[in-house]
Amino acid sequence: MSKKQIEIYVDNLGVNTEPETEVKGGCGCGCGSGSTGGYTTEQLVENFSRKYKELGEIKVINAMKEDRKGTIERLNEIFKNSGERLVVKESNFDFTISKVTPLIVADDKIVSVKTIPDATQLYEAIQSGERITAKSGCC
Repeated sequence: MSKKQIEIYVDNLGVNTEPETEVKGGCGCGCGSGSTGGYTTEQLVENFSRKYKELGEIKVINAMKEDRKGTIERLNEIFKNSGERLVVKESNFDFTISKVTPLIVADDKIVSVKTIPDATQLYEAIQSGERITAKSGCC
């Protein structure tokens, strides 16, 4: 079995190490009822690497600090491969990143949007090819 290429795209807010400062949900209010489930990106990477390193390694990409043109091209490739009609341009880049991160991708297909799953949920989603459903609701 070949190793999977797993990427997590985060924005500047999504790279914190403490759960209470992690982006908390789709609503942006920080209530915690959204999608992250209290896990940080770093916790997911650490736990996944410990339990499922044979499946692949996770690369965390801070979309706001990477080469903007290259990131736009990469995101458009991912969206196309995932059957999405969204096209990222320079003019909508910041807005798009704010609406989709954290974005988890495995082998060029979207696995999760606005959600930090636990390691087992991510493993199962990658194996099944199913997307992790973001939780909805607020407060």
